Amino acid sequence: MKKVLLLAVMAIFFVCVNSFSQVDSICGVLPSKNGIVTFDNVVKIDSLSSNKLYNYAKLWISQNFVSSKAVIDSDIENSMISISAILGNNSVENYSFKMNIQFKDNRFKYTITDIILHLKFTGLQPIDKHIEELPAIIECKKSSLIEIKMKFDNLVKGLITSMNKKNDNW
Repeated sequence: MKKVLLLAVMAIFFVCVNSFSQVDSICGVLPSKNGIVTFDNVVKIDSLSSNKLYNYAKLWISQNFVSSKAVIDSDIENSMISISAILGNNSVENYSFKMNIQFKDNRFKYTITDIILHLKFTGLQPIDKHIEELPAIIECKKSSLIEIKMKFDNLVKGLITSMNKKNDNW
């Protein structure tokens, strides 16, 4: 009986330790889900219909990317927009990514995934693999990860600012 009780306690301990040890960021900097860099959030905005939010998102896309038609992969009016785009216009490094924006009255949800680092000298490198394959130099790369996070945080801030337009009369 003591052995069964001991095994049960060990099993519970093992489950608890594993459930709390799941990493929700990479190097404590980039947000992740299941080890994949993922920026996502639900943003509440009072008094705006899904239609208004959808239109503001379309405007934001047209103002932030060279061709909105080229970056939009999927567009379900007043419901969801998916884009594939490139962040940065640097000749040395750029980041391609996918972004989904979903709309409901008074809120929208954005999800940014599939971030790929484009380096002029070494080609394409998915951010997640780049970090996982170079564990010995992650500490040296922390400043680079912070820089990447800031770039995507600024992208999201721009989207949220565009969506917060309460009055479009000028």
